[in-house]
Amino acid sequence: MNRYARHIVLREIGGPGQKRLKEARVLVIGAGGLGAPVLQYLAAAGVGTIGVIDDDTVENGNLQRQVIHRDADIGKPKVFSAEAAMRAQNPFVDVRPYHRRLSDEIATELFDDFDLIVDGTDNFETRYLVNQTAVALGKPLISGALSQWEGQVSVFDPAKGGDPLLYQHLFWIYSHPAVYVMILPAMGVISEIIPTFSQKKIFGYKFIAASSVAIASIGSLVWGHHMYTSGMSDTATIMFSLLTFFVAIPSAIKVFNWVATLYRGAIDLRPPLLFSLFFIFQFMIGGLTGMLLASLGPDIATHDTHFVVAHFHYTMFGGAIFGFFAALHFWYPKMFGRMFNERLAFIGAWILFAGFN
Repeated sequence: MNRYARHIVLREIGGPGQKRLKEARVLVIGAGGLGAPVLQYLAAAGVGTIGVIDDDTVENGNLQRQVIHRDADIGKPKVFSAEAAMRAQNPFVDVRPYHRRLSDEIATELFDDFDLIVDGTDNFETRYLVNQTAVALGKPLISGALSQWEGQVSVFDPAKGGDPLLYQHLFWIYSHPAVYVMILPAMGVISEIIPTFSQKKIFGYKFIAASSVAIASIGSLVWGHHMYTSGMSDTATIMFSLLTFFVAIPSAIKVFNWVATLYRGAIDLRPPLLFSLFFIFQFMIGGLTGMLLASLGPDIATHDTHFVVAHFHYTMFGGAIFGFFAALHFWYPKMFGRMFNERLAFIGAWILFAGFN
């Protein structure tokens, strides 16, 4: 309990919360990579009844990640190995091991005995069965996240019923929002520097703030524009194209407001502002090329070409990295109490700008 207590939060230890856990009945599908840690936490938390179903046995390759199993358990059914570990961890838990594969014949009757189902399997067919049965019985279901683990998960392997296209979705659903995670701080930097060296308040502050929220929100929904050539349906490609055009609107609002702030301002052209101006110029190129890639026709024609590479680098290096240099030159004197050599800073900025373009 000492090992796991720091992860457990109950409203009242020994009170209603602990009592409800004691009365809870949880079924875990799979005692392997996804199910093993769940079983440990459930036992440590004081869940009264834990069921586990799995037809696999402990192998040497399991021991690195599936720490519920030990060397002495190699060759032993995983459900019995997990049962022994949970009983050692919590002698008061009622463990119900089922050493067999989940099937249509037993799924309904088995699920009916539990309050919550946790799906930790790595098999597509079983996952569909778990989802179908849980929905039919109205049982709450928690389904474990999937990834390709040492060749043991068959989600992306066509030979085992998987689909490699799912890995593209898994990659881009993270990797495209990550671009916005990197560019948004740079946009915040530019919104600080331009008013300072224009000696004006930022134009349309509320729109600047709202556009940041809009970029973060819509940006998490456009990953599919990387996959127009992957065979998605026409409906999906059109929706991803439309959403990608939408995300350009708040980006354009920021550029407009930055330029409007500069307009008729008392501009003091210092290195932080110069880097900011370079940021705006290059970010606009990245945005305009992004509009071409948002369109289905041009994107398909330029897919996997250096046009896409250039678009990315104008956004990331021309945008985020120039924003970083702007921030460095802006806050360095405030952070360290020393002024940098402005002449060298100007020379470095122009060399970077010319070299990049």
